[in-house]
Amino acid sequence: MPQNDWNPLAKNAKTRLACPIGCEPDADLSVIQKKPIDNEKCQKYYTYGKYRDQKEGEWYLWITEPCRANLTTHCRFNDIPVGSKLP
Repeated sequence: MPQNDWNPLAKNAKTRLACPIGCEPDADLSVIQKKPIDNEKCQKYYTYGKYRDQKEGEWYLWITEPCRANLTTHCRFNDIPVGSKLP
């Protein structure tokens, strides 16, 4: 995962792993579940999270030490307004 001013590596971590999720280009990505839910070593935005690579148009899920958890994601597609006709 590229490191920028907005995403410094956690002070006790040496590496950060990022995996592409494969959502459609227009979709938004949500992390909807973390197991175990009470793991104090896993703090959203600090030891795990998401980011979008604008050049690739791809969402990535990232995790770093000391977090060890199973993360479940959801690709949220644009809603079709009620009463709209499908193409």
